Amino acid sequence: MPVSKKRKKKVSTKASQFSGAKNQLKRLEKKTEEFRNENNLKLGSYDKNISEMLSEFTKDMVESSESNHETQKAIEFAIIAWNTSVVMKRQGNDSALNQVIEALKQQEAGREDALEKELRILIDRKNEMFPDEDTLIANFEISFNSNGKFSLSVASIVNS
Repeated sequence: MPVSKKRKKKVSTKASQFSGAKNQLKRLEKKTEEFRNENNLKLGSYDKNISEMLSEFTKDMVESSESNHETQKAIEFAIIAWNTSVVMKRQGNDSALNQVIEALKQQEAGREDALEKELRILIDRKNEMFPDEDTLIANFEISFNSNGKFSLSVASIVNS
């Protein structure tokens, strides 16, 4: 009998921990909703989510990457191109592109011409693949498994 009492107590502890997590989740959802309302943000409804679109957008870059580090750098560069494309469309001019190119010149001396060319190619690709998508990518997290495959989680800001 003492064994079953211990089991019941463990189940009870786990259930109460789960209840606490549910409460934390509710508080987080409420804070998220308040943040969205305060900042006039809305959730988009898409056939594909931004993570899926970004995965599709970067597929050839990721496939040609030889390491997890290269994969992460490729995705980071693709996000720069994605966001530059979105801002250019919103502003109706190339000022965002010019700012990114200037930053590349400062950070990547000697490679800026090649990077500018790649950036322009990716901006064109984004505009061809997802011409109506005007969501900015705010952040991302990439997790690699032992087989070298990865999952991508993206935080985005929908234009309202």
